[in-house]
Amino acid sequence: METIGERLRKARLSKGITIEDLQKITKVQARYLSAVEDNQFELLPGTYYARNFIRQYAQAVGLDGDELVEVYDGGGVSKSTAVIENQRSRTELNRKKHRTSNISKDKWPMLLLSLASLLIIATVFWLTLREAKPKQVIQTNNSDVLVEGSFEESSDKKETSESKEKEKETSESKEKEEKQSTVEVGEEAGRELAIKVASHKDPAEIMVKSTGGRCWIGINGNGQSLYNGTVEANQTVETTLTEGMENAVITLGAANAVEVFVNGEKVDFNKSGSNLDMRNLNLSLTYDKKTEE
Repeated sequence: METIGERLRKARLSKGITIEDLQKITKVQARYLSAVEDNQFELLPGTYYARNFIRQYAQAVGLDGDELVEVYDGGGVSKSTAVIENQRSRTELNRKKHRTSNISKDKWPMLLLSLASLLIIATVFWLTLREAKPKQVIQTNNSDVLVEGSFEESSDKKETSESKEKEKETSESKEKEEKQSTVEVGEEAGRELAIKVASHKDPAEIMVKSTGGRCWIGINGNGQSLYNGTVEANQTVETTLTEGMENAVITLGAANAVEVFVNGEKVDFNKSGSNLDMRNLNLSLTYDKKTEE
């Protein structure tokens, strides 16, 4: 849509009139005529002059001055132009309504088809749920039977578990009864090693077993020599201490070549990993009187 200034300029140029020529014809300064062409009406002295300048300009170039003044008063749109625009808007609105109506008509079959599909799905779901209810009752009864069987099996398993625990306790008790001694190895002090023995057997028995090499052995108890000799490879020496003996010393000349047992319990005299050849095992013995009775 053309503005007031654009219509005036176009008319002036079509007649080959310059701004200077127009100034002579209208007696209006050229700067005001240029402001009208540029639609810069705020540069004019006032509204009254703006109307007069527009009317004089229009008459000079062969346009309807009153119409352009009406356009100026109406915000820049002439009545004829407004009518045309209004007709265009109504035409476009009618087209949109027609298009929307056509689209709605096209969608109706799809909507109906979707509703029918939903109805079918709902019907199938309801029938499936209805058929599943009797099966659920049967499964519930079966589960009751299984629960009873599970309870019986659980009871059997519980009895079996308790029986195994009792057997284990009995076995451990027998092992404790059969165990003749408890050996506690202390800290090393050079070649000297203190060993506490809680013996369930009186007199206690000492056994030295060769693991593949020769070893000189000396066993003394309460100041008495109980054994003094050499154990050959793969040989075993056994000695019984005096009844009630509380202290004994086992001297090993090649400790890494033998194993020592007290009442069948192995003495771990090399737990520190020092691997000394010469060792003195100082036994401190106590006896369990209740076991003896």
